[in-house]
Amino acid sequence: MDLAPESDEDGAMELVLESDDEGAMGLDVQSERGEDVSIELAPDSEEEASMPSLLLESSSDEESVDLDGQGDHGLPPLSEFAADSDEEGGDLDGRPPAEVCFQWAFRLIAALKFIVGTDALRCRLAMVQCLSSHFSGLGTVEVALQFLAAAVLQELWLRLPWSVELLCDHGPSQQKVLLARQRGRCCVFDDMLDRVPTLRPFAEQRDGSVDYAALQRAARAAPVVRTGKCVAHGRPPQFAQCAAADADVDVSGSPCKPWSAAGSRRRHQAAAVAVTLAWCAWLLGSGVKLAIHENVTESALANLE
Repeated sequence: MDLAPESDEDGAMELVLESDDEGAMGLDVQSERGEDVSIELAPDSEEEASMPSLLLESSSDEESVDLDGQGDHGLPPLSEFAADSDEEGGDLDGRPPAEVCFQWAFRLIAALKFIVGTDALRCRLAMVQCLSSHFSGLGTVEVALQFLAAAVLQELWLRLPWSVELLCDHGPSQQKVLLARQRGRCCVFDDMLDRVPTLRPFAEQRDGSVDYAALQRAARAAPVVRTGKCVAHGRPPQFAQCAAADADVDVSGSPCKPWSAAGSRRRHQAAAVAVTLAWCAWLLGSGVKLAIHENVTESALANLE
């Protein structure tokens, strides 16, 4: 492994890679500015499990990292994953497909470094971004953010200043998972309609009876309030009334039952469409800069117009 520039200029960073008797490895990073980072690494082989402690040094003036001659991002070139190998099981580059999939964030950052350059990428990623997610399920955006943060730290020596500030899901089981993962670090709202209350009567109608034209008009004119029932800072029936944080980016997957083959197929006349339009109204009224929407292919994009 080679991470070592030859000078000890300002910005030097010390990395210590250690393994214990059970083969678990830890990476401790400490810079002269007093920043501490600890990362646990699982050994890929018995040989790595017996690796002795290594002391590596890097400088902010030299960002190139060469791990065992595999390129400056420590992974095989992206082109090697363009097609399946001939090996039985369809492994890519001799690696299990699942392993390659979990490296998506590292591949992404490595590709962006090549496209826009390291300095430009560092500058853009160093901007503080607040994220939100609605219809969160068991969580997506916060898990993806952890992958990205690890990749940015390894590729760019940058601690990603992005945070999840708002989650929302109505399902009790989903709320339990979100609460266990977040541990009070952000609000977990119980109901999208709390912040767009004028659309609640549409959501309470029977499937198939919703007047979609009237729902659209109501959504365009709907006032958006900031507060809603938060299960992260209160428990039912004594919900806390929290104000929704301002988000820069929202990543959400609205209810798919009205459109999916396994769902009700009520399309625009389904009551759940009111919740989707409530989310759209919140986007327009909250000042979100970027919205990423996930749904089944049959979902009508007209909902978002």
